[in-house]
Amino acid sequence: MGASNPKMSPEEDPLSPEERERLKAVFQQVAGSSNVASRDKLQAFWQSRVTPALLKLIMAYLGSSQITFHRLATLYVHVTRGSTDEQASQIVALASGGGKSATSGQVVAYVDALTASYLEVAAKKWSQLPVGMTKLTAVGFCHDLLFPGKHTKETLVAVPPEDLPITEMEASKWLAAAPVGLFAMQAAVFNWLFFEVDPSLDKGRLMPLCKGLQDPAASILDQASVAFLASALPHDFRKEWRFLFSSAIHGESFSKMLGNTIWQGPTLVLVRDTSGHVFGGFAVAPWNMSPQFVGDNRCFLFNLKPKMAIYPSTGYNEHYQYLNVQQQTMPNGLGMGGQLGYFGLYLDASYGKGFCSESCTTYHSPMMSTTKDFDVSHLEVWAVGPPPPPPEELGERPSVLDLDNEAKAVLAMAGKEQKSDGWREPPEVE
Repeated sequence: MGASNPKMSPEEDPLSPEERERLKAVFQQVAGSSNVASRDKLQAFWQSRVTPALLKLIMAYLGSSQITFHRLATLYVHVTRGSTDEQASQIVALASGGGKSATSGQVVAYVDALTASYLEVAAKKWSQLPVGMTKLTAVGFCHDLLFPGKHTKETLVAVPPEDLPITEMEASKWLAAAPVGLFAMQAAVFNWLFFEVDPSLDKGRLMPLCKGLQDPAASILDQASVAFLASALPHDFRKEWRFLFSSAIHGESFSKMLGNTIWQGPTLVLVRDTSGHVFGGFAVAPWNMSPQFVGDNRCFLFNLKPKMAIYPSTGYNEHYQYLNVQQQTMPNGLGMGGQLGYFGLYLDASYGKGFCSESCTTYHSPMMSTTKDFDVSHLEVWAVGPPPPPPEELGERPSVLDLDNEAKAVLAMAGKEQKSDGWREPPEVE
């Protein structure tokens, strides 16, 4: 079909002089001396820059066999920095082939194609990992559009509706609270489409740098999961991820996991249970052995399979993250959310056993595992954001506490008190 009445009038000029010149150069590459570009030539010009699925949707939206400069400029401006209403109408039009309304299935298909195109260009640092199920990512991004008024905890096993009518107004309401990663991804894809601007050079990039992962078999992540989780993280924690622990290569050892994880800054903890559910949590405070809860409302729990979903803080309490192996009268293990003994996510210090509550007072989370008590098939930890500065950089003398974290964890689990721990000041989280 193809929309014929773009909202930006010819008199308006939201392009900077530099953008206008660059866009004119692109247009002239296709149109030559003509004031209209051939649809076939434009398609040929773009076909190597996005996936066939996304290119098909863009060309269906453009519709006419003769495309003006103004039409292309309108598309570029609206998708890269338009208002919420402009982006909503543009997404509906792109999803439906130029219409004023779309179905929920069409919007998910557009976001799916957008995600796949983004990963083709932006996931170079993660190329050793599989692309993964981009449709799961798309459904995760579109959750509030597909299930209006419902928390993600209510829809973990619900089937996404395909034929729900989506108007521009409904799309605008969805986008007003949509993950910022969706906007970043769309802008990056269309900047690449028009100008071949590398998304990895963008300060607001969604995909972090990948550091320390030597063997892709060590990770249960895929590129689509990385993009989805990164979109939920505070901006500074997207810049780089550092691989810390995987039971696939470091062994099934709680003390080894602690040795690689404590005092490493904010982290993502990922678990796969023996029935295939993948879930975990983002911990903003550095892990350290203490019977006290730490963290703040930036922490969250998440599912990656069978669906991708983020479960943010409820604000009800401050039981964000817990790690204790020293006091036998309290739970010994790693926990996030809820109450002692009723965590949203809990990994026992004996390794291999875990627990997920059916509901959680700290996070809007359901039972993320297949059953309340689950067996761990895989455990993995990533540090997110830059590494914490070493003591030397802070003008401090290195402590014996920093030399062997795994030995420290083993001693703690054996009930050996470490007197010198009391002298360390906890680091501040930015």
